[in-house]
Amino acid sequence: MSLYLWFGLMVVTSSIWLLWFLYRPLQNNMFNLEKSNISLGKQKQAELERDLQQNLIDKDVFKQAKDEITQTLAIELSQTTGASTDNQQ
Repeated sequence: MSLYLWFGLMVVTSSIWLLWFLYRPLQNNMFNLEKSNISLGKQKQAELERDLQQNLIDKDVFKQAKDEITQTLAIELSQTTGASTDNQQ
């Protein structure tokens, strides 16, 4: 085969590969990210409750930290949900 034929074959193959990824972008993992955020939030709350039971923190600190964890989780979930709806449109 001539050099021009190989060059043309490589250009066509590269173009097909590029078009494939433009029309079918890589799948995102927003669902896994949401599950991970929820799992981490539950884990943090469980650790916080253990600290309260072991008298490492008082009830005021417990309530404040639990509110912060809940607020952070809500913000993260709204960001991932917003990003997933943007990607679906």
